[in-house]
Amino acid sequence: MEQLRFQTKRIAGILIGVSVMVFLFACKSDKPQPFLNQKQMCELMCDIRLAEAHLYQTREKKDEANRVMIERSLDVYVPIFQKYGINYEQYLAIENYYMHRPEKMEKILRAAAQKLSEMKEGQTTER
Repeated sequence: MEQLRFQTKRIAGILIGVSVMVFLFACKSDKPQPFLNQKQMCELMCDIRLAEAHLYQTREKKDEANRVMIERSLDVYVPIFQKYGINYEQYLAIENYYMHRPEKMEKILRAAAQKLSEMKEGQTTER
């Protein structure tokens, strides 16, 4: 349970950090094209978090985490974006759209955290 809370806080921190960066770099608030609806955006956020968790867990040493994340991130993120038919720049535009609608972004982030928690609980009970 403690680990689940830690992971949920970590997810929220990562998502907020990425969101702040997007907000700082992009101020356009029109609906971008292509566009991901809230459900798709939630799924994308979950996929990103799972990929980051995989990168973190497969590092060789704890102090190498940042280096591994940077070196392997393209191998992980590009296929995720391709799954949703977008590239990194389009992802930033879509995220910026939601950042300008905080109530929608909050729903997405809460839904992603809930889904990841349910996935974690499912793994725990299956063992």
